[in-house]
Order: sequence, then C-alpha cells, then structure tokens
Amino acid sequence: MSSSNPFTSGPHLPKITMPVAMAALFVTVLLIVFIMVLRYVIRRLGGRRRAWRLLRRELALTGKAFSEPVQTFQRHQREVRVLAEHLSDPRAHLFVRRALSAVQLALTTAPGAYCYAVRVGPYGGEVQLASRRPLTAPEPWQADENNPLSWYIDPDQWDALPTADGPRGRRPLPVTVGITSEEEDCVVLDFAAGPRMICVEGDGMAAQRLLYCLAAQLDSPAGGARVVMAAGVHAHLSGPRLSTLLGELEDDTEPAEPGAGELVVVCSSPTDEQERRLRALALAGRIICLALGRLAGHCWALRVDSRGRVLAAELGLDADSAALPRAVARSLREGARLASREERAPRRRAVPATSGGRPSGGGSGGGDGGTGGIGGAGVTRRHAKSPTRSTAKPAPRHSGRTPAGVTTTTGGYQSVGQETTVVLPPVVSNEPISGSSLTEPAPSERFTKGTSSAPR
Repeated sequence: MSSSNPFTSGPHLPKITMPVAMAALFVTVLLIVFIMVLRYVIRRLGGRRRAWRLLRRELALTGKAFSEPVQTFQRHQREVRVLAEHLSDPRAHLFVRRALSAVQLALTTAPGAYCYAVRVGPYGGEVQLASRRPLTAPEPWQADENNPLSWYIDPDQWDALPTADGPRGRRPLPVTVGITSEEEDCVVLDFAAGPRMICVEGDGMAAQRLLYCLAAQLDSPAGGARVVMAAGVHAHLSGPRLSTLLGELEDDTEPAEPGAGELVVVCSSPTDEQERRLRALALAGRIICLALGRLAGHCWALRVDSRGRVLAAELGLDADSAALPRAVARSLREGARLASREERAPRRRAVPATSGGRPSGGGSGGGDGGTGGIGGAGVTRRHAKSPTRSTAKPAPRHSGRTPAGVTTTTGGYQSVGQETTVVLPPVVSNEPISGSSLTEPAPSERFTKGTSSAPR
C-alpha cells in the first residue's frame, strides 16, 4: 500500500530567482524608508490630526484650483444666456418702461425724488429711488424692510402697472449695464434721470467694451435714442470731431421734432472746455453725454475692473458686465434675423368671389397658380390658357412699400391716379361640359368701375 506525500505530490512551487529576491528586498527597504519619513513629517506637523487637517485643506484647494475655471466658464455662459433673453424679451422691455413711468407718476408729490434703476429677475422686479426722505410705496409696490427707497413687485402684478407716460411727457431711457452675481438679476439704469452725464472709467479694454455695449443698446430699434459717436471713440467708426459737433448743437436752436428720441453724444476723454459745453447742453435737456474716461464735474461714474465688474458707489451698483458684449451681439443678431424674416414673408392677397358667391380659390386642384380665397386658404390652382385671355399684366405683389402713382393695393383693387381699376383672376366654371368631366376656364375680364364693361 502506497501513500502519497502532500508536499511532493502537489504542483511544483515556483523557484525564487536572484533578480526577484533583490526586487522584493528593494521594495521592502523603500517601504520602510517611506514609513519612517512619514512618521517624521507627521511629528513635525504636530501630530496625526493636525497633519490630516492640513492634507484635507491642500486637497480641497487643489480641487478648487482645477474646478474654478470650469465653474467660471459655466457661470459666464449662463449670464450670457440670461442677459440675451432679457434684451430680446419684449415683455421685459415693456415692464422696465412702465415701471419707470409708474414710479415717476407716484413721485410727483415728492419734490426732488426720482427713480434711476430697475432690477429685473425671475422672482420679480425692483426699483431704486433717490430721495431725501423715506417714501411710502403705493400699490402694487412693496417697500423693502431694510431699504425704504427700494420698492419691489411680483411678476404676477406687472400687468397692474399704469400705462400712462411719466410726468411732463418725459420718456425714460433704460440701458442694461450688467447682471448681479448672486441673484442673476439684470440691472437697468435710466440715463434720462440724474445729471445726464455718464462716464465709464477703469480698466482700458473693459471700460471700452462696456461703452460700446451701452451705445449699441441706445442705437438699437428698442433703444429709443439718437446716438452720435464722435471721432476717436471707435477705431472702425468715423464720426465728427467733438468740437465741430458741439458747435453744430449750440448753433441749432430749433426744438426737436415731437416723438424724437433723446440725443446721446458718445465721446472719449473730453477736455475741460468741451466738458463745460457738454454739461451746459445736458443741463438744458438737449443731450445726454456718454463719455469714456473720467469727468471732473457731477456725473454718474461707472468704474469697471479687468474682470468686468461694474461699481458705482453713489448708485449702489455692483454688477458683472463681462457677459454683456456677447449678450448684446446675440440680441442684435436675433432682432435683425426676425426683421429680415418679416420682410421676406409673402403677403397673402384676398381673391374676389365669383358671381355665384363662392370664392374662386375653392378648387381642389394643386399647382403654382394664385392662392385661394377664404374658402380655399392655402390651396393653389393652375389655369389653362384661353385665346381670349387678357394680355394685361397682373397687379404687382404688395412688398410693404407703395409704388409711385399707386395709392393702395388691397384685395386685387388698385387706385391709380383718379381711376380705380379691378383685376380679376381667371374663374373656373362649376358646370361641367356635356360629355366631359373637365371644366372649362372662363376668360379673364378687365374692367373699370363706373363703366358699362363691368361683369353682370
């Protein structure tokens, strides 16, 4: 009877060679040295707990250093989207203008008080007032508990604001200057209030970008202002010299046309004499000065740092304008795209009905003919040629502008001079020809109102 040895009958153990043994010994020595150095460092730092706190702080700072650029970029993109939506939203523009006008009407009993800023956000709107004494907020406004010169309103009460203009017909001139960092509210200043002298100073490139954004908003269709940019402000826009422009404004004593917007003069670093002349025109209510650089007298000073942060201590303004250039450009492109789309949109013309009282466009055939009337809206039809068809040219399609000699073009009627002409399209008979399922188109007729050639 044979017995097996468990130590010899199993699989053969691998032989430990000299290189493997040397590598294991080297790793063991390194591990011992690392443990000794770690114990020494922990002892120098004041113990394990203090060393662990320092390690966690360093790890947090490292993670923040890597994640902060990503978070800054995401916040910038979000601010661009919020500002672009605000600048492109007609409801926001309407609320700002109505809020400024409504507050000015409410402040008629408080001499010297006026509203100079509006904050618009997803949770409502807020207006900032300038007054020597606290004021009582009328309905639907509510005064802030900490600041009685700050009134806010909920979004569902925007429609309750009065639609009347401000006192003495003064029209507000709202301009968006930035967005708050925490609440993401859009900050709007009324350039028509206050001293009518606004200067943008601070970091060179950031101040220049903010000035361009303010001027672009004022010059847009929704701005409601007439902007004149003097020479030396923009490298690609050549304007008149500031001295020449001031001379023309001082010589022009005629009042502005009714309904004309405010005249905004954009200049850069005016001299003391030019600033004095600008201030005289601004005090007379003829212009609003928007200057790049510091002004010596009383003005609204918007100070911008290299990161686009706008500060104005006298206005209580603290906003971020870094996203404003992209937002203004996006809103202007969107407005131009919508305007061109409306101009290219075809205008439908009404087709006169047949003698039987049914609209001529009610056929079911499709083609590239004229559009149908009320009964066949959007349905087109191809007419067969007839030897007796009139060779007169059809009425031109209405393009939004009235041609010379033509006063109106509506529903196929044209008024040319003193003679009114009616152009009717070919009419398809509703009675089939005997022995055939086809219908024969009737010849078109051209007649003049008041003559014997009118159809019966």
